[in-house]
Amino acid sequence: MLGLLRRYFKRRRLAAVVAGVPAVLKRKYGGQDAYSAAQVLRSAETLKLRRPVSDYALAACCSATEFADALKHQKTGGYTALRAELAVLYAIDRPDFNCAHLRKLRDVPRSSQWTTTVGDGDGLSTGHGG
Repeated sequence: MLGLLRRYFKRRRLAAVVAGVPAVLKRKYGGQDAYSAAQVLRSAETLKLRRPVSDYALAACCSATEFADALKHQKTGGYTALRAELAVLYAIDRPDFNCAHLRKLRDVPRSSQWTTTVGDGDGLSTGHGG
């Protein structure tokens, strides 16, 4: 039971990574498969994501090289491990998923904090309650 709750809350916490960050990236930088670390970090900042969660965003939306350059503190295999964890949590059937695949996911918990159309002009609210 405790494991199920942990999975639920982790899935909720990381929902912005698989839904919010790819949407902001597309709106700001166009629809690409992968983005630079700086673009991903700026998008994570827009959504007010904390550092551990933004590490997942880097793994999901950057190439392995960009990830390694941005997160020198991550141990070897961190990129693969974070992507594998996202794949399991969100039933992503491709190990080589990219932002285009993430934007097509349907079964992702949504948050009114980052899916409303009210906000700072990028179509996503960064405040509480929109």
